[in-house]
Amino acid sequence: MAAEENSVFWPLVIGGVGAIAAIYVKEAVQAALKRQIMLGQLQAYVMHWKGLVVRHLHAVQLYNTIEEREKKLTESLMRGREAFNTQHTENVGKRDEIRAKIKEALQKVVDDGKGFDKSSMTSAVFEAGLDGFVTTRQYLMDGKTFISDSDAAHLGPAIALSTVAFRASAAQILLGLEGIVKVMQAIDENTKKTDVATVISSCVDAFVLDGENFFVHLIRLERHVQAARRRNLLQLTGDVLRGR
Repeated sequence: MAAEENSVFWPLVIGGVGAIAAIYVKEAVQAALKRQIMLGQLQAYVMHWKGLVVRHLHAVQLYNTIEEREKKLTESLMRGREAFNTQHTENVGKRDEIRAKIKEALQKVVDDGKGFDKSSMTSAVFEAGLDGFVTTRQYLMDGKTFISDSDAAHLGPAIALSTVAFRASAAQILLGLEGIVKVMQAIDENTKKTDVATVISSCVDAFVLDGENFFVHLIRLERHVQAARRRNLLQLTGDVLRGR
């Protein structure tokens, strides 16, 4: 009697477990297919933002410089904490050199004694630029010009974290541009040169720091996306099953 019950019980258990496993694998494959599609969308968004950078020669040069620093920083991490700290200190020193040069150039412009003549045309350009920055930032945060955080969560922890970091840095740099435009709008012939130098220098210095942060997160996100795009459906399914 017991033998007959076991002969019926275990096949039912094995069949139930197999059915659950089949459903689980099917869901994982569907999630992997969705991940493939979303990775393509994310890569297009990354190319769009990178395209905004490569329009400008100085921005491209800065991007390439920061990309090289990031490569060295990643390589130094494999050699140990001390090598990483040394490379990080070197990267910060190079960044501060750029900041110092920009401050010197701004101070030179102010010392030349050339006043800021804000015509009606200049005011209109500033106003249009400000509206553009505000709209771009709003679209970015609303997920209209970039993948949403909820969608990024389906692409694995590395890309999800990089997406959030990139969006925050992009929003910050747009806020910095808005701030610079507002400062320029507030300047007139009665504004003291020393005040102009102090405020603009502070705004530009913050913009340089935000800009480097933006480039770093764009580079890291692009690297993660490229690595994920090279994985086939079977590998992506395995990633989903392992929660990667």
